[in-house]
Amino acid sequence: MNKEYLHPILFLLSFLFFISLKYISEYFKLTINLKSLFHTTIVLSIVLYLYFSKRIPSIQRLKQLSVDNPVFSLKNISKNQLSKSTRDSIYGLIIFSMVFSIFDIYYGLVKKRYDFIIHGVIFFLCVISCYYFSVLVYPYVIIIELSTIFYNFLYTKNIYIIIAFVVTFFITRIIYLNYFTYISYCYFNIKSIETKLLLFYLCVLNLLNLFWFYKIICKSYKTLKKE
Repeated sequence: MNKEYLHPILFLLSFLFFISLKYISEYFKLTINLKSLFHTTIVLSIVLYLYFSKRIPSIQRLKQLSVDNPVFSLKNISKNQLSKSTRDSIYGLIIFSMVFSIFDIYYGLVKKRYDFIIHGVIFFLCVISCYYFSVLVYPYVIIIELSTIFYNFLYTKNIYIIIAFVVTFFITRIIYLNYFTYISYCYFNIKSIETKLLLFYLCVLNLLNLFWFYKIICKSYKTLKKE
């Protein structure tokens, strides 16, 4: 049964959920970003479950499918390889992240952080494009948020958390995301509008992550030097 009628309801519930977390944080004056922590934990838990239960194909499998079916678009490959229940789950996660990206943009505007604004806008455009074009590559991109879990605990200034954050950031956002960008360019149908949009978003995110990684290394070096 088509469950698209539930999407507006899910959007509203997600919005109320993040609003509640915002007021809870402000009321208790919490240092940790509850919105970011809950979003990352929930999304990554479901995505990793889908991946390890083999409900979504590996990147190597997507490569092989693209080689075997060069005329297929990324949209068709994704739809043919995912069950209806898996697609529904991914659509739900996309809507959840769509709402979170709106708060990310709001945070950037409040803090006057243009890098956060750019990240929020690209994140929003990416998830809404995945939703509109039914290109369910969302699980392969959102995995970079693994480093965000440690980012939310940097306020503790714990040396192990700092190291974990730097390592996961480098592995997921620098190595993995660039690798996935390369795979997308070389193997996915470059003529399709969805692949062109995906490559644009990935390139912007890669540049932004390189900028952040430079700042992270500088700041981490100063912190470790003090320790």
